[in-house]
Amino acid sequence: MFSELLLFIYYYYSIQLNFIDTRYIRLPSVNCSEISPIGFPIIHLLNILSQTDFSSSSPTWLFSFSSNNSVTSYFLIDDLKGTITVKHRLDREYLCSVARLCSCLNCTLKLEIIAISDTISHILLLPITILDENNNLPYFIRNNYQFNVSEATRIGTRLQLPQAQDQDQPPNNIQLYSLTPIMTNETVH
Repeated sequence: MFSELLLFIYYYYSIQLNFIDTRYIRLPSVNCSEISPIGFPIIHLLNILSQTDFSSSSPTWLFSFSSNNSVTSYFLIDDLKGTITVKHRLDREYLCSVARLCSCLNCTLKLEIIAISDTISHILLLPITILDENNNLPYFIRNNYQFNVSEATRIGTRLQLPQAQDQDQPPNNIQLYSLTPIMTNETVH
């Protein structure tokens, strides 16, 4: 509701009265870990605008996402301070492979934010790079594999194991795995 009011004010002043000077600003990318907790602050836009604004006075700003879409559903914006925080868990693998909300090379989500004061407005483009963490366990396609090993097999012979699957990206995916024997009544399982 507030974002719709903010957009109305923006269009009223910028289009109807041609009163507000509008600038399009591409912000540098910010990083956010996929294991960032809900409520984690990603960026404070008010601080950035106060550093880049060339006016002598410090205007009062109102902030809003330019649209409500799948990307913005993962974040909240404080309409007065411009603080963007994590709203939902950021699962990089889900965002890249299932939801396809990012550019998967870097898993970068792009937010477009409207910042309005009484004399100027900005359309801010903020890329957020979701950093991969080792948060997915490797798994095998099948639960059990059976190997037939001859009695004549030399000690130290390496057997080819099936490759485990891991959704994490290198270098956070499979680090090392090995099989450990389970001894029960003189048999190895």
